[in-house]
Amino acid sequence: AGGTPDIIIGSTICEIKCPLSKTHLEYLMISNAEELKAAVPQYYTRMQMNMWLCGATDGVFISYDDRYYNEAHHLHTVNVPRDEDHINLTKTKLLKAKEYKQQLINKINA
Repeated sequence: AGGTPDIIIGSTICEIKCPLSKTHLEYLMISNAEELKAAVPQYYTRMQMNMWLCGATDGVFISYDDRYYNEAHHLHTVNVPRDEDHINLTKTKLLKAKEYKQQLINKINA
């Protein structure tokens, strides 16, 4: 497993997105970590894995789009606490994927 946080500040990692305006509008509707997890689970999981790999205690999801007329809508952030249950579930899935990969390699080499 590997990860590349966009920013590491102390014990906090950040995931930064500069999406299309339509997508940024969807992100503006997200107000907490659970909503982020439901709306974009791939980013939530990426953030959790980066927290695990970096030893971070929390993260911040950042969306930026300066094409909105109102400057208050340019930057949106969501605080994301470390979720040990999600990290452990993801690590379990990674181990199963590694085992499956090895089975395929063994079958090909047989």
